[in-house]
Amino acid sequence: MKITGFSKVDAKAEIEAIARQLLDLKQKCTDKEIDVRPWVSHDHPFSVQHWRLVQRRIAFKEVLKKPFISPDRRQAASLRMTALQKARQKATRGAVSQCQTAE
Repeated sequence: MKITGFSKVDAKAEIEAIARQLLDLKQKCTDKEIDVRPWVSHDHPFSVQHWRLVQRRIAFKEVLKKPFISPDRRQAASLRMTALQKARQKATRGAVSQCQTAE
């Protein structure tokens, strides 16, 4: 599951909301003596819901790991890289040694 379009602040808020939902769901599961693992509880709806919430929480944690670069910063970095590459190309087109510059 891949989550896109969330900022890190939004992702943190979602993780906290999922944590609260997981606590509520675990309480329901323990009250009814249901294992939260779907493969143990024969795909009980509570265990499947728990599994989906855990997978969603993992996906949001991945969002927190990725650095966020705004489109403006990305474009500025691209322009800097292009300018750097052009400067390198111009430097190699010039004189190779001092002997060539004296002529």
